[in-house]
Amino acid sequence: MYCKKCGRKLDDNMRFCDRCGQSVRQSRNSGGEARRREIKELKEERLNRRQKLEEREIKKKRQKQRKNKKRTTVLSFIFLALLLCFVAAMISYSFTAEKSQNAPWRTGDGPVALNATPTPEVSLAPTQTAYALTAEQNADPVNSDGYREYTLGGVVFPYPTVFTRQNTSAGVKLSAYDKEGGGNIALTEQSPVSGAAKDRLGEFSRSCGGDISYSRAGDGWYVIDYSQNGILYHRKALIHNNIEYGYDFSYSADSVSAKDYEEYIRYMDENFKM
Repeated sequence: MYCKKCGRKLDDNMRFCDRCGQSVRQSRNSGGEARRREIKELKEERLNRRQKLEEREIKKKRQKQRKNKKRTTVLSFIFLALLLCFVAAMISYSFTAEKSQNAPWRTGDGPVALNATPTPEVSLAPTQTAYALTAEQNADPVNSDGYREYTLGGVVFPYPTVFTRQNTSAGVKLSAYDKEGGGNIALTEQSPVSGAAKDRLGEFSRSCGGDISYSRAGDGWYVIDYSQNGILYHRKALIHNNIEYGYDFSYSADSVSAKDYEEYIRYMDENFKM
């Protein structure tokens, strides 16, 4: 099999061309056998992703069950202790009230409202959507596939229209948030950088601090999937003229939009290129 874009010969198990970064899916022959092979590989990939999500979900449920059991035991002890304290307080109050019924210091005054000044209302902390850009600021053009396009240094980065642009922090060129599924996208630009893409991938792998499930590097690009504390992360980076353009996509493993996010990532990987 050969790359459709640059003509380089590719191995059957490669997902991207290691010369130009072109998606291998677009380089396969259009014949029936090639098409069936592609469909089979896509199904296997989706099944693997689904299996990993299911395994994480099972593990998460077991951990939750253990925590609930422990919490129930602790709450039972706390309730029993409070009940004993309440009973002891009632006995003590009854004994004291009866003994002091005719004490000279006892008065007939009713209850007095201390510090009766109304408590001022406190506004809640703003949610993440409070930092969303205005419609005019979020006016990136939409391509024919329904994705917005943000241009950075000659690189066009597509992102889903369900994500809303946010104000950015230092080093981040584009930040977007999906309120429905809780997904986050961050586009960064780093300069200058040195070393081949595989070296940059190695440095990132050592610094990410999560469990890496997939990584791949080619000529001027690298891709990595990893997870940490129930959050899934995906990163693709392009390196050109000692500048690294990279996007990071993160979301919870149990997000209601997890399947949609997988499709978004596939599209962005294939269309985020020089």
